[in-house]
Formats: sequence, structure tokens, C-alpha cells
Amino acid sequence: MGSIIFSKNLDAHIKIDQKFVDDFNDLGSHSYSPGVVFRIKRYFDFELNYKYKRKKTGKEWSEEHRVELIPTINWKLEEYKLNIKNRFEYRSVEGQNKWMWREKLKIKRPIKIGVFEFTPFVSEEIFYDFKVNEFNQNRVATGLSKMITKNSWIVLYYMRKNNKRDGAWPGVNILGTELGIKF
Repeated sequence: MGSIIFSKNLDAHIKIDQKFVDDFNDLGSHSYSPGVVFRIKRYFDFELNYKYKRKKTGKEWSEEHRVELIPTINWKLEEYKLNIKNRFEYRSVEGQNKWMWREKLKIKRPIKIGVFEFTPFVSEEIFYDFKVNEFNQNRVATGLSKMITKNSWIVLYYMRKNNKRDGAWPGVNILGTELGIKF
């Protein structure tokens, strides 16, 4: 993942994400998302992304296009970093369009063991679908991120994802990787 630093307040990036579902031998989705981040204040960022995603349902693959508006509030409490990320998404999946709102709380803390430095994290995210006017998804994740170079990183994570279906909240287990580059 790379980014171009236009100024101290503007970055461009691309993220590539892969998710393996339940038996972890099955690629469930992959996506890429180029975008820009505007650092408005020390504690506030605004991100604009385009996301292309392919998702497997049964044996068929569907395509999705998204435009994401992402305001983020960042705090640092001693060694811990917290952020609240809101996403307003316009999604087009196989010709069906809808708006989604997501809110994610993430807590992370950098750790250094000798020369090896990484950042474990835990997060929780809720989804609201404006087409059906209800909360319809929840995700809890834990993992770690590692800077590869000054402008590239990798994230490895486990996620428990629950989708609301007919009043029930069945879940799936996901192992995921993300590769990012800032330009």
C-alpha cells in the first residue's frame, strides 16, 4: 500500500483486502479501495474512498461499487489510540442501490519487542441499512497491524460477523488480511 503525501494534511492511499470465511479455505471476498484522507484537525480526519468488491455467495460472485464518506475522530489516551469512524456509503450491488451508515470503535496500542514493532487492536462495528430502516449487521474483530515501510502496512485479523436474517442474527467467522500503501 502506498500513499502520496501531498501535504501534511492530505494523503492518498490504496487498500487491498481479502476475507476467508468459516472453514478458512474459502475466499469469501476481495476488494480494493483507493482514496484520500484530509486531516482537518489533530483529532479529526475526513476520508473519501471508492471501493470495488467481489463477494462470493454460494458458488456465485457478485460485484459491488461503493462511494464512502468517512469522518473519523481520533484520541490518544496514554499509550492507547482510540478512533470512532463513521461511514456513509452509497452501494451499488448487481444493479441494486442503497445507502448504509456504519460506526466503528477501534482501540489499539503499539508494542515493541526488541526491534519488532506491531500494533494489536480490537474493534466493534454496527451497520444501519437505510433501504430496510434497521440495524442489520454487527462485526467484532481483533488482530494486529505491522508497518512494513514508512508508507506501507499489513493487517491480519479475525472477525466475527453477524447479519440479521428473519429476526435472527446468525454469524460467520472470518480471517482477513489487508495490505495498504500511502502515496
